[in-house]
Amino acid sequence: MGDIFDIGVYLASQGAEGELDSQGKFTISQEDAVRKRARFTMPFGYAWVLKVVQAAVAWNSAEITVRQYRTFTLFAFCPRVHTVLPSEEELVEGLLSGDTQSLDPIALLCLGLRNMVEQTNLSFRLIIEIPGREKRPIHSGRDAEGLALEERLARVDSGTGLRLMVAHMPLERYLFGRLVPKPLLKERPDLRIAETLQRFCYLCPVKLTLDGKRIDGLLSNPTHGFHFQRRPLALGTAMDFALPTWRLPVDFEEKVISLNTGRQSALRSYGGAKTGTLWFYLTALQPKTTESWDHQLNRASGFETHSIYFVQNGVVVDCHHTRIPTKHLRLSIFVSAEGLPKDLSGFSVSRSQELYRRMKTVRRAISAKLRDLQLDPVSFIRDLPKEGSEVVNSHLEMENSLREGVDRVLGSGFPLLNRSVASTLSLGRNLLSFTSDPPEVVGDLANQWWQSLLRDLKSLEKLEEAEFVGTNWLTLS
Repeated sequence: MGDIFDIGVYLASQGAEGELDSQGKFTISQEDAVRKRARFTMPFGYAWVLKVVQAAVAWNSAEITVRQYRTFTLFAFCPRVHTVLPSEEELVEGLLSGDTQSLDPIALLCLGLRNMVEQTNLSFRLIIEIPGREKRPIHSGRDAEGLALEERLARVDSGTGLRLMVAHMPLERYLFGRLVPKPLLKERPDLRIAETLQRFCYLCPVKLTLDGKRIDGLLSNPTHGFHFQRRPLALGTAMDFALPTWRLPVDFEEKVISLNTGRQSALRSYGGAKTGTLWFYLTALQPKTTESWDHQLNRASGFETHSIYFVQNGVVVDCHHTRIPTKHLRLSIFVSAEGLPKDLSGFSVSRSQELYRRMKTVRRAISAKLRDLQLDPVSFIRDLPKEGSEVVNSHLEMENSLREGVDRVLGSGFPLLNRSVASTLSLGRNLLSFTSDPPEVVGDLANQWWQSLLRDLKSLEKLEEAEFVGTNWLTLS
């Protein structure tokens, strides 16, 4: 069945047209306004990925599957009640409506699709498949026809739900792109999509997989979870009925993670509370057994940054930072952004009295929880059996050696290849850091780590008076 509507062609033919009204004033057509809003409302080009995830969460999908092929990325999800999916006509109407403020899943999805076409110049093919309903794909972009061919060649599984295919490269580069190794390609939309998912969607309450790997967990996130430099310490919750409830990630559970607990053990259930309107998360420096603790602290760069993250439909949409004098602990707070006024993109909370009231409530509640946090030094620094203690150190030595060699050989004349090598090393490090536990920490080093932790917890008592400042952190260069 042929495509019923090419959004890109329609906007290109109609968007530039205007009308001269009865008073002689020039008015821009609706389609042109839609196109301009799509281009300038988003904080960065690949923010459309987040709108797709938000739409899937708002539709109460059971799972979001993202698979990346050589020439395209496939998003697939199905609401638990699949009849809530819109018809093709409703999607076309949403694409032309220009609604940027609604939290309706159709509006979220359509805003993302418009942003994809207008801001990143990518092509897409969208199929809604419901039993008993005729399948009529919608496409946009000059490479949409190639996506239909790629769908057949890749033997993409069809099934009930929504499938969105996004092209990575134009038709004229298909042959070239297939033959050239990926690190040498100038543009890598697949990497930008994966980076966006990993950076902003780790609090997704729906199972979210990228090429079969779960990325919807806080403790398993390469940035916020176990890392060769930092480790989780505590995840806690507070209930304040002045704050809105929100759907929580599956791994959110109140727990205190001892110093020598490994990654897989930390993911198990601790039997803690799983409900709350706001959550706090403490991470600490990962002690290195080869250095004194004083040297590790002195090498730390200044005070740690502590953050409040605002979450909407499983996506982190804004962040506010403060500096409290801790050199060991880092505090992250997660709270719903529901009910707060936002800008046109929906990714930045507007500065308002409601925002300041909510942040004051959050600071007061978390300060009380931190004062009541019970940490038993005997059980917290208990010795546990370990495996693979030397793997991380040897990997870091190999990474540093290889990076220095690349810099010596390539210099600054090959920034693209340098960046590709750096990305490969970073990915390998993140994967390794999640599968190998760090060396066991015992004796004086563990005691010094514990005393430093207590000092930083004392400093965090100033949280209630701390001033948090909004940042432009959502922008991806």
